[in-house]
Amino acid sequence: MATTYLTPGVYVEEMPPGSRPIEGVGTSVAAFIGFAEMGPRNKPTLITNWSQFVDKFGGFHEGYYLAYAVYGYFQNGGGTCYVVNIAPSLAPQTVVPPAADGNARPALEIYAVRQGLDTPGLTVEISYAESTPALPPGAPAPTGGDEGKGGGSTEKPRPPAASSRAGDGGKTPDWAMPFRIEVKRGKDVLETFDGATMDRESPRYVETLVNGNSQYIWLSPPSGKAAILPAPRAGSFALQKPASTALQIGTSDFLGSARDRAGIEGLESVDEITIVCAPDLMSAYKRGLINEDALIGLQKSMIAHCERMQDRVAIIDPPPGLDPQEMLEWRNKSMIDSSYAALYYPWIKVLDPLDPTGKRLLSIPPSGHMAGIWARTDSERGVHKAPANEVVRGAVNVTQDVTDGEQGLLNPKGVNCIRAFGTRGIRVWGARTLSSDSAWKYISVRRFFNWVEESIKQGTQWAVFEPNDFSLWQRLKRDITSFLMRPYREGALFGAVPEQAFYVKCDAETNPPDVIDAGMVVIEVGICPVKPAEFVVFRITQLPTGGTAS
Repeated sequence: MATTYLTPGVYVEEMPPGSRPIEGVGTSVAAFIGFAEMGPRNKPTLITNWSQFVDKFGGFHEGYYLAYAVYGYFQNGGGTCYVVNIAPSLAPQTVVPPAADGNARPALEIYAVRQGLDTPGLTVEISYAESTPALPPGAPAPTGGDEGKGGGSTEKPRPPAASSRAGDGGKTPDWAMPFRIEVKRGKDVLETFDGATMDRESPRYVETLVNGNSQYIWLSPPSGKAAILPAPRAGSFALQKPASTALQIGTSDFLGSARDRAGIEGLESVDEITIVCAPDLMSAYKRGLINEDALIGLQKSMIAHCERMQDRVAIIDPPPGLDPQEMLEWRNKSMIDSSYAALYYPWIKVLDPLDPTGKRLLSIPPSGHMAGIWARTDSERGVHKAPANEVVRGAVNVTQDVTDGEQGLLNPKGVNCIRAFGTRGIRVWGARTLSSDSAWKYISVRRFFNWVEESIKQGTQWAVFEPNDFSLWQRLKRDITSFLMRPYREGALFGAVPEQAFYVKCDAETNPPDVIDAGMVVIEVGICPVKPAEFVVFRITQLPTGGTAS
């Protein structure tokens, strides 16, 4: 209600803004799911450049494609991405200290940082100070030395008495028992981390304290939502090399779950993602860890995730080594029909960075490079521009030359070909989704609608719980109309005048009494997107001698 004025004077009131401009959301944030040689496990991790990826996940790893895909993404214009590493069993050395409360449950998973590198003789020693002060949750613990450095305190730590352990009636909770972690090789202390705690709220939470700071180990506390986890048992734990260093992975590792923020489903927790790639589906397939049916099933799961989220598109890779006829047969066998997916063929060849001679070529799936091209096109032209007729940076060749006749069979099936055009370079020569619906057959149309829908969704949150009356309808109509004028001026909408390009309807017709009584306001938006000139046709005729054009 308006302020009641009783005393004469001058009063100033702040009025609510007349309009709330709708901001366009980002369109080119990719997510990559695969196998890295180090770093966080099953956690979407933000990466903004190649050096950052190397620091967190290591470099190229022979036989696995995640690093190559991310490198190709940045090389072709990508700027931001999320990486999900699902390769827990690549580590050559692991150890699992049990909880200190006497239960058999594990307290920590400890493994060597660099997978594929043999670092023999690593031992992790967990110890407790003789006197452990009781600290409130979230308080920093005292340190006994320089964490992350060799050596440490000269005080000889020992496990606390049994009465101070969890399960003793709550005398000393686990968060009040800071412990020391020492990484040793033989008798040499390589690193020391003091004052570690299992309290997730503490700045010295063991995962925060060690991960990313240690050059030798990475810690994974057990999954769960408990704020305070059980403390590990004191003792010396040697990292053991597993009987087999072969990657053990299955469909469930790729699928993951939204609850655990793992795998494909775990990407639900990141709203910014607009492109989804899983290049290491191909390495798992090549190694026989998943068969062809499982491969197709996981690709369909990626697409189902994108359809459910309605703001992202999956880029899927074909199996390696297919000729055009085999590619056509595989496309028919896959039975994928979705506008939220795009398929590129064939694989591309790049210089192998692991070859010291710099001469060996390596065949890799194209999804990472294609995601980079999508990002580059969005930045240079806009999301409404088809990401095609673009040079594939970093590609030296393709694994299979495709002729015009062969592409004439693949293109109608939604297979976007990557072709070598001599001096014009290696280019993306297709811009279709895997949808049989002609209205959604172009990637640019699907992604433009995703952008419009998500931008309007986020830009009109203010309207929730506002009085549902004519004033609200007019404000929504005005804001959405102003927003759509921008892509219209940029050439993303087709029409000589705005009225031909889009319309916004929000009135008594879209909001009859029964809709209002249901607590709803309905806004109808129609847009006419531009579509790519996929076929440029010149009609040339011969004029008679001395004749003139009519």
